Parts: sequence; C-alpha cells; structure tokens
Amino acid sequence: IKLLNVLTSLDSISEYSGRRVALVFSVNGA
Repeated sequence: IKLLNVLTSLDSISEYSGRRVALVFSVNGA
C-alpha cells in the first residue's frame, strides 16, 4: 500500500512538472 502511494505521488509530481514545463515553453515562445 505504501509503494502504491509513492507511485501515485510520483505520478502527480510528473503531471504537475509536465504542465509547468509546458507553461514555461509557451511563455518563452510568446
């Protein structure tokens, strides 16, 4: 159960980081 929680947390962090990177690229492209 703990391992599953860690994987879920990493997935959430990855999703957040992906959005942040996309936002940075959009701002730099503008």
